[in-house]
Amino acid sequence: MPNELPAGRPTPDSMGRPVLIVPNLPTGGSAPRNPGALAAVVTENEYDDGMASGDGNMTQITQHVDSPTSRVTVFGFDWRNRQIVVEAGKGVRNRC
Repeated sequence: MPNELPAGRPTPDSMGRPVLIVPNLPTGGSAPRNPGALAAVVTENEYDDGMASGDGNMTQITQHVDSPTSRVTVFGFDWRNRQIVVEAGKGVRNRC
């Protein structure tokens, strides 16, 4: 998974759902003029536990706080695709 992507656009999966989200870079008068600049990924969305097929349920959100720290929230669904579990902050994962 890439660490940097073009800023301002979510990157979709094969079904058009946003899976990687990067912030917009500032465009004010003091901002550098570099339209091709790269920004760090701030959010990763996972659908159907990462399986290629499924019902389109968002099962995990990973928010990258800074380089070594990420916050993970996990969602669970019943057989009718109703959200029944939210495990907020399911571990702050530190990358080594």
